Amino acid sequence: MLEKVDVVHYTQRARVLKVAEEYAIRLLRPRYNQREAERMARRLVEKYPEHDFAIDAEELTEIGIANSQPTDQQVGFMDALIPYLDRMTVMGKLEVVPTP
Repeated sequence: MLEKVDVVHYTQRARVLKVAEEYAIRLLRPRYNQREAERMARRLVEKYPEHDFAIDAEELTEIGIANSQPTDQQVGFMDALIPYLDRMTVMGKLEVVPTP
């Protein structure tokens, strides 16, 4: 079975995941200490199968990432995006998720 493993492909994929983890740590470091940032980054990289996998507020809290309600100005910006939600953007496909 191990003979069928493409070592080069496996190594490339492992590097991609490590790069993602390092970027996540860099983004988290301004708000969290090194250990917390590493723990959160590892969870984000290992638990979620792809970049466009949605993470809700409850999951953010479980991960330990602080979140808050959007300001009225932010809500206005998000509402302005609604006409574009049926097509792909540079961020991927946007979806309106109703708030509870």
